[in-house]
Amino acid sequence: MALSEMQERFCQFYVGECRGNGTEAVVRAGYTENRSSAAVIASQNLRKLNIISRIKDLRREALEASGFDKERVREAIMRRMMGIVSTSLTDIVHISPSRDDPHRREILKELAEKNGGQQILDFGELLFVPTTGLTDEADGAIKKFKAIQPTEHSDGGLEVEMHDPIAAARLLAEISGLKQPDTEVNVNVSPAVILQQVEARQAGASANG
Repeated sequence: MALSEMQERFCQFYVGECRGNGTEAVVRAGYTENRSSAAVIASQNLRKLNIISRIKDLRREALEASGFDKERVREAIMRRMMGIVSTSLTDIVHISPSRDDPHRREILKELAEKNGGQQILDFGELLFVPTTGLTDEADGAIKKFKAIQPTEHSDGGLEVEMHDPIAAARLLAEISGLKQPDTEVNVNVSPAVILQQVEARQAGASANG
């Protein structure tokens, strides 16, 4: 489905001047000046398939147009590492109520709406978000899928292996300069804390820029 003019502006700002800040991109695109409302709209936009696809295209085009500029490549690597650190398995897989649950259909509908209107892949007790509905960050956090064949006792399903968030946090810390005086990365700091520190540094850099 084609993007509206406002959605296209959102994508352009999100990839460009706003550097992945969805709330700011919503405001700059002209949706609203209320930042609380803008945060909600940004979350909704980033679950829409056409917007996800456009953002992926714009990021690839920007990287290619830069001649794979060092800073652009660094940003792409950091974005991938931050995705691995911040994405959890429950962003991709949901535990489902039994097929006999009277609220099951309602829950499936709610999950589909949450994921940009896509129907969730239903394997009985486990529900999977289609990969076409995942952001670059969430998609990049997945290491591999393995199909589990159905049997007379189960509906089958998928086995999902995620990339190691601790390893990603270490690399992210190295790239962003979060090191101890002895040049060793503090492996006792949780990925969540490292992510907060990186985001704070990025916000400070954007403000100074």
